[in-house]
Parts: sequence; C-alpha cells; structure tokens
Amino acid sequence: MKKINEFSKKSQVYLENSKKLQKLQEELEFPAEDLNNVDFIDIIDESSLNLLPKTGGIYFIVSNEPFNFQLHSQKLPRLNIEEIPGFRIIYIGKTTNFKGRIQNHLFSKEKSIFKEKDGKFIVEHSISALSLDILDQEIPENLSLSHFKDAMSQKSKVSKTKTELLNLLVDKEERSFVNNTNYPVYYFKNGINVNSKKHAKYKFRVYYIPIIDNPSYSEFIETKWQEKFGVPALCSHNGR
Repeated sequence: MKKINEFSKKSQVYLENSKKLQKLQEELEFPAEDLNNVDFIDIIDESSLNLLPKTGGIYFIVSNEPFNFQLHSQKLPRLNIEEIPGFRIIYIGKTTNFKGRIQNHLFSKEKSIFKEKDGKFIVEHSISALSLDILDQEIPENLSLSHFKDAMSQKSKVSKTKTELLNLLVDKEERSFVNNTNYPVYYFKNGINVNSKKHAKYKFRVYYIPIIDNPSYSEFIETKWQEKFGVPALCSHNGR
C-alpha cells in the first residue's frame, strides 16, 4: 500500500511537467501595468480594425470617456496611461478573432434586441460586449435578458434605485429616457458605436497580444494581469 502523498511513477511525470510549466510562466514576458510593452492601435474609424493581426489573443480597451460606475466590486487598475488625459484601461478580454470581437465592442450595429415570434417575444442573437450605453427599449414582461448586464436592479452592482442610476449617468439623452420611464430593471446595451454622438468626442485605443492556438496561455495572462494590477471597470465575468 502506498503512503499518503506518495505518487506513482506515472503521476510523478505530470508533477514534473507542472513544475516546468510554472517555471516557464515565471520567465515569460508579461504585459506591464501601463501596457508599455504591448502593441496598440488607435481607433479612428472602423477601418482601423484592419490593422489588427488576423489572429486572436488578449486585448485591452482603453479610453478617456468618463463614467462613474463599475460592474464588479474588485480593485480597479490604476489610471496610469498618461499619453492622453483621463486614459484608463476599461476592459480586458480574450478572443480567437481580434477584428470581430472589437467590432462587437466598439462598432455595434445592434438596434432591436428582441422580436415577436408565434405571439411571444424572444431575444435575438446578441453577444456580450462593452456596457456603457443604457438599453432604451421597453422590455416585454417576463422576457429574460440573461446576456445583458443590469444597470439598475436589486441585484445590480451598478445601482439599485432609479435615483442612484440617474446620479451615475452623464449623457443627457440617457438621463431623459430613465427620467421618463419606470422599469423595475434597466439594462446596458451590448457594445457601443464609437462614432455615435455620445462617444465620438472621446478617444479609444486597443492594445493586443496575439496568441495562436493556446487558450491556456490566454487564460493565464488575462487572469494573472488582473490579479496583479486590478480588474477593469467594465469587466463582469466572475470578477475578471
């Protein structure tokens, strides 16, 4: 009978492998807190996305657009990207397709998020993306919007009352919409359009780390960067 904590020769091979991987991770180049060792593109218009690699990997969205909320209760990254006043890291994510994913975030074409079918309302396909704009549509009763983040609800980490929500909103049109409606839950849209009146006066930048066919490496960078430096305000996936 083996002693407690004694591993077979087969298991020892995997234990040694894990030690080698841990040592390798410690030696790998890692994105700095201010991302000064990471490539980036400045977003001028949608054609800017053609400058991204035709791969996937890790991306950081940076902007100087002001907002006064966060979608989690974790520590935030420091505001330390100094080239443009107010620049801060607002989102980090991983993807298999840089261009498509950043389009979802910054050039959203989404107009109506539900449709009627056979007498019932159903949510049309919608991909979770940057949550900065209030969803300005009346939501049919009992329609579940599980892929949309709450801007105001009893479970929301942003606001729990209409007054709290109004105190956070900067945009006049969004404030008017909330003032003139009375919903039990207000949601964010999935994604924004940086060319819209609300966002066009601000700057957006995307930092990217190309990674090919290695999801564990992507996961490692995304998780460890946030553990070390903080969770960007518009991330909500389990504190990441």
